[in-house]
Amino acid sequence: MDSGITIHNLTVVIPTFNRLDMLKRILDTIPRSIRVIVSDNGSSVPAVFEQEYPEFTFFKTPKVLEALENWNNCIDLVETEWFTIPSDDDLYYSDSFDLIAMYLKKFRDNDVLVFGHNEIDANDQITSVWKPAEEINVSPPYAYLKFKYGVEARFPGLFFKKAIVIKHKCFDTSFKITAGDSKLIQQCMLTGTVSFIPEIVAAYRVWPNNSTTLTLGTAAWLLEIDRWQNDLLSEAEILYKAQHIPLNVKNIKDEVYARNLIGGVLNIKKRKGRLGGLKFAMENRFPRNANVKTLLSLVKGILT
Repeated sequence: MDSGITIHNLTVVIPTFNRLDMLKRILDTIPRSIRVIVSDNGSSVPAVFEQEYPEFTFFKTPKVLEALENWNNCIDLVETEWFTIPSDDDLYYSDSFDLIAMYLKKFRDNDVLVFGHNEIDANDQITSVWKPAEEINVSPPYAYLKFKYGVEARFPGLFFKKAIVIKHKCFDTSFKITAGDSKLIQQCMLTGTVSFIPEIVAAYRVWPNNSTTLTLGTAAWLLEIDRWQNDLLSEAEILYKAQHIPLNVKNIKDEVYARNLIGGVLNIKKRKGRLGGLKFAMENRFPRNANVKTLLSLVKGILT
């Protein structure tokens, strides 16, 4: 794609690992005039492929990094004020960067821009759509409330100032299964001025039997959920107390846990039946402070 648009203060930095077909597809949706860096994890991209994209920069790692380590490596490579970090299997649309340029200019003093996205399957079919309901600017720490129970936005539609991400020490690589990405986004929501923009600029791909699906029904998943909330809510509570704003920490922690427990129960039931789902629920803690509607959904998921 070559629309001729230039965004001098933005880098699109893409972590990739051994998926040339997917990498080619996303690169072909980005104008050649946009600053793009590919973090080639484990040096799997051949020179002949790189030669197809002389305008873009390819940075090779000498060894294969864990996913969050490679994402942090991507951030280290950014030299512009703003960046976004899509996966190598995501896509942008023909007018995406015109919209992005317009809103980066409009909200130049903000810290995070949140755009909408389409969720697509392996065949590029749209399976769901998410976008903010309206265009609003939110000052800290209030943007966190938009995503307090989970982050609905996806990385190809999120644009960060590098400074705010560095402030939070990038992705927490101690998380191995889940939550490392959501934690960073929510930290930025707590401390940054955030613009929510009701425009879809990207397609976020979800594969069948992905790592999330495979680990959803595990105790290790739920332990990381609780650790994520403990870390995040300790920060949130301090910021909200400083402004004399009530924050129901027990409710938030248990609501997040309950929603993930429901997902785990349903995942286990598909493979092991109702008794398997019941056993999984009984082996993990009961989130008594979650919302009543969510608790009823949990009980229904266990019993039906």
